Parts: sequence; structure tokens; C-alpha cells
Amino acid sequence: MQTPPIKDTAVFIVKQLNVKKFLEHRRGWLSNALDDNDGPLNKYIFEGDIGSPYGLIHVSPSYKDGDVELIEQDLNLSTKGTKIETSLITKFLVGSFSYRKLGIKGSILYKISN
Repeated sequence: MQTPPIKDTAVFIVKQLNVKKFLEHRRGWLSNALDDNDGPLNKYIFEGDIGSPYGLIHVSPSYKDGDVELIEQDLNLSTKGTKIETSLITKFLVGSFSYRKLGIKGSILYKISN
């Protein structure tokens, strides 16, 4: 999907300040990451690890004003022992994201959580 019906693309850097606390509440993070928003795209179009500082990165589409704040609020509730920094992507210098809807039950996160 080259031109998805989105307003912005948000990047959430989730810095794990207290890894033990994060791991104790890991189930909440997994359920947030696997949550299907019933939209044309997955809730997160990219999820990955970062090494310095230790943490996670989530990239998410937003469809209207207020979506980014709601996703950030969900992340704050589901990821304990973390600090979240949010940025918006307005333009790409080279390439683009692969926007598409993938089945959650086939994802690695789903397999890990079960």
C-alpha cells in the first residue's frame, strides 16, 4: 500500500529504565503490541529492539488528531519501568515504510506470548 489513508507516522522509543519491572509486566506489553485496532493497517507497522539505551521501538500510523496521544497513553499503561519518547515522521529522504495489514496470529510476538 503506497498511499495509505493515514495522517502521520509516529515513532515511539520505549527506554527500559527498570528492566526487572518491565519483565514483570511483560504480558501487558505483549497484549498491547498484539492488539488489533480494526483499522486498515496493524497498530504497529514496525516493532524492534534498541540496544543503547536498552529498550524498544514502535512505529505506528495515526489516522486523525489525538491518535498518537492515545497510543502513547496505551504504551505508558502497558510498559512498566520505562520512559517513552515520541516523534512524528513527516518526510522520507529515501524509500518508504511497508504499510500493510498482517495477520497477528502469524506474528513472532503472538507465538512468543502463547
